[in-house]
Amino acid sequence: MSRVAGKVRRPPKCSGMTFIELMLALAIASLVITLVFSVYRTVSVTMQGQDERRRGADAAAEAVQLIARDIACTFALKSDASCAFTLEKASDASRLSFCSAVMPAGEADLRWFEVHRVTYRVGAGAEGESVLLREHQPTAGPGAAADPVTNILAHGVELFRVSVYDGAD
Repeated sequence: MSRVAGKVRRPPKCSGMTFIELMLALAIASLVITLVFSVYRTVSVTMQGQDERRRGADAAAEAVQLIARDIACTFALKSDASCAFTLEKASDASRLSFCSAVMPAGEADLRWFEVHRVTYRVGAGAEGESVLLREHQPTAGPGAAADPVTNILAHGVELFRVSVYDGAD
């Protein structure tokens, strides 16, 4: 303090923040940002996992509907062994194979159905994971000599269990 003409002169007050206050504010802000990012990341990963599980469940439901439709349209001719309903159980994989009435793509008239040999089995996908496969091939016509069409119905399938009731007690 200095004296000028009998008055005490005070130094001017600084109206800013000190360095310690600034560092404290930065530390609190970085803590809040880290907390918000952590919560965001956790929610994002959880939502992604739920979405993957939902897609898997949707694919499984569609596969079950397709199997049910194919089985509902199944028929077997006693005179034609190629249309026999077969269930092969092997140590590495099981196969369910039968003939089914299949509508050609884009066709709605039931008079134009085709008889296809349909096979369901668990196999290896492109990346080595186990998948549920549906193979189908016409039993007559130009498609009968071609390789069967293979569709992947669901990923991550490790077991395909089928129970068949033969009507006996």
